[in-house]
Amino acid sequence: MPNTRPNNRYIALVRIHVQPACHGIGSMLAVKGHYCNSGFYNYPYTFGLLFGLGLYARFQASPDEFRADYDDFLSSTGMFDAHTLASRFGIDTHSVEFWKSSLDVIRKQITEFEGLIK
Repeated sequence: MPNTRPNNRYIALVRIHVQPACHGIGSMLAVKGHYCNSGFYNYPYTFGLLFGLGLYARFQASPDEFRADYDDFLSSTGMFDAHTLASRFGIDTHSVEFWKSSLDVIRKQITEFEGLIK
């Protein structure tokens, strides 16, 4: 399997060009090279992002029902693995539909952004 990670020269060039445009975000990348150089390191962040967006999608679909369980959900984090915690609140992390709902939030944001730049 070919190495698909960017080489250090590419990362340096991205940092040089991104830093001024991102008003500080680029400088964070400059000191957090492991964000770019590791495939597994980003898994927990990606999982957390998509899981959070899946929760947000549930909130959008049923705000009152979501609010009723959210404090209990938050107070239970750290006591269970993600799948067990989610299942206690009717979320199936093995369900494709849950993860699609996460990606739908991103798709909507992309569509909104495209509308802004036209």
